Amino acid sequence: MSTSKTEAETAFNQFYLQQATKEFSEDIDKLRAGPDFKVSNIPVLVEALQQGISIYGESDRVHIGEQLLANKITEQSRQK
Repeated sequence: MSTSKTEAETAFNQFYLQQATKEFSEDIDKLRAGPDFKVSNIPVLVEALQQGISIYGESDRVHIGEQLLANKITEQSRQK
């Protein structure tokens, strides 16, 4: 199965955000518990986390995303 560059980058971005939120979970919880935190702050928080994606070049993001998608397909076929 061939994946597009967009699919691979999307997979990488999702994986990166998932890992970033795990890594910074305590800090995120502190921010959310603060008296001045509002639901409207969530997009700003997500955007801040997404900024780290830019440290990876496009070819790296695509390569990693392709591997993530391949692993997902392999895992799904094992479960059948």
